[in-house]
Amino acid sequence: MKRLLILLFFIATTASAQHKFTQFSLRGGLDLGHKYNMPPTVKMPLAGFNAGFSADKYWSFWGIGIDVDVYTNKAARYDSSGLNANSYTFSATKMQRYFAGIGPSFKLQAGKLVAELNLRGGISYADGSAIKADAVFAGPLNMSMFNHAGYNKKHYGAAKAKASVNYYFTPKWAVQAGAYYLYHINSEAPYSYSEIIALPNNVNYVKDITSVSSYGVFAGVSYRIFPVKKKKQTQTLPPAAVLLKDIQVYVKDELTGQPLPDVTVALFNAAGKIAEAATDKNGKVVFPQTTQLDYTVKASLNDIAATYGTVDKEQYTAGDIVVTLTHNDPRFTLVGKAVNKTSGEAEGDVNVTLTNETKSSVRQASSKAGSGEFRFQLEGGSEFNVAGKKKNYLSNIEKISTKGLNRSQALYVQLELGVEEAVEGKEIRLEKIYYDLDRSDLRPDASSDLKKLILFLRDNPTLRIELSAHTDARGSDAHNLRLSQARAQSVVDYLVRNGISKDRMVAKGYGEMKPVNACTDCTEAAHQQNRRTEIKVL
Repeated sequence: MKRLLILLFFIATTASAQHKFTQFSLRGGLDLGHKYNMPPTVKMPLAGFNAGFSADKYWSFWGIGIDVDVYTNKAARYDSSGLNANSYTFSATKMQRYFAGIGPSFKLQAGKLVAELNLRGGISYADGSAIKADAVFAGPLNMSMFNHAGYNKKHYGAAKAKASVNYYFTPKWAVQAGAYYLYHINSEAPYSYSEIIALPNNVNYVKDITSVSSYGVFAGVSYRIFPVKKKKQTQTLPPAAVLLKDIQVYVKDELTGQPLPDVTVALFNAAGKIAEAATDKNGKVVFPQTTQLDYTVKASLNDIAATYGTVDKEQYTAGDIVVTLTHNDPRFTLVGKAVNKTSGEAEGDVNVTLTNETKSSVRQASSKAGSGEFRFQLEGGSEFNVAGKKKNYLSNIEKISTKGLNRSQALYVQLELGVEEAVEGKEIRLEKIYYDLDRSDLRPDASSDLKKLILFLRDNPTLRIELSAHTDARGSDAHNLRLSQARAQSVVDYLVRNGISKDRMVAKGYGEMKPVNACTDCTEAAHQQNRRTEIKVL
């Protein structure tokens, strides 16, 4: 009781003004009935269940409420071990109780959470819980080991204390969980039992008194109704000027505090949804010139809802109306941009594929016209491949990773995805195609450009290409011509092994005949420029 009074004082001193509402709750759970002053041979507590209904009217942090409950408990058990009786009989009945009470209620609100303390006094009804145990010993000697008539449909005064927490996932609906203690006043009832010291003559016949209480836990749902303000009866006056104000909404990432763009924000009043818009790059959206009413603001991004906010009519007579919402998505956000490698401009309508190599999942998105932007949500601790697809375009394959990134410090992962149009006759260089010195076999660490070439040919099944290889000017013309032809054929063979028809490709070795620079006394860098592998659409 002392702890309950401390909790009550805390609520009273910290919740000076809270919203008014009426709350209705349905609940059910585990009840543990307890009969005091029982000998150890009668096992307590009595397991069972509880079910109940509450109605509470709150004017501020305090209010008044009623509880109606039903409790059903199992029959008691009598421990007959160690009796050494010739025979033993035992009977017991279940305990059934009802409670109805009224009393003060106190609450403390913190966002969507409402903590409650309810104190109730009222009347209870108890029936059953009779216990009878008899034994026959040598002699024969018949003996009553325990006898309690139970509660024969009796009424008692009762006191109940209940503490619970409600989580309001909407403005009106909540899930509830809590615990309680119930004491039945003046529920004392006699019982008797035999205390055997030595048979047959040394036996104590004990008479005593027991009373009943119970405690338990529960879960349930709550629904609350807010009062409707009554219209004042006034004389007919000329219509007052209508107050109009902008409602400014900001949405932030809960973990980093960064503003979130492209969040869908909706504005609701009593008639339903009246407006919807997306946040800008600063995480802001404005609903202009709204009428003086009560509103609810909701937001969602990537199918995850943000916290919701409310606007009261009274705010129209104060300063600016600003609502701040937070959004909690544990994933990272990939902000990508598709770029044309020839022009350097953003490329729209690129179908981008994100492959999670760690979790073997695939997602797709399209780059936006004008900005070339595309977005994905990235799971933490994963490796990813990103590739694009557009008709007659060759796309890079990029690798990204979220391993080692801390979500509470970083939200965005930036990426630029290069694409290049492969028009007829245009020569496109494949980077870092590796061969061993003076050999035509592809090395195991061959470039990812070969993989992107496979994707390009699969995505454009009607195109034919020339695949050419070039050497620098060192070595004889004949040797360089043979080596470049063999290297070009090696790339074609690699593509054939990966499902590309050989009829779509022509291998051509040019040796040193088509240098990209006209140097005579060439540096190593100049030689490197001339050593290359290219494709050309035929």
